Amino acid sequence: MSLTIITGWIAAVLLFFNFATCLAMPWANKKFQECEECDGKKECHAITLCRFHKPIVFLSILAIIIHIIAALTA
Repeated sequence: MSLTIITGWIAAVLLFFNFATCLAMPWANKKFQECEECDGKKECHAITLCRFHKPIVFLSILAIIIHIIAALTA
């Protein structure tokens, strides 16, 4: 496998997760319980998949840039 194919697959997977965690998707706003123990007390709070959207966007943009550079230099 060439570097262009590998970076293309990485970019594609990241873009899939980018759209999967977008606010427009119905499952992205579903609340999940996350519980932590702090000082002997159990604290629970709700999280959504949307909190992972921003880091995935940055990684997607970076992966696309790397893929374009790899494709142009190959």
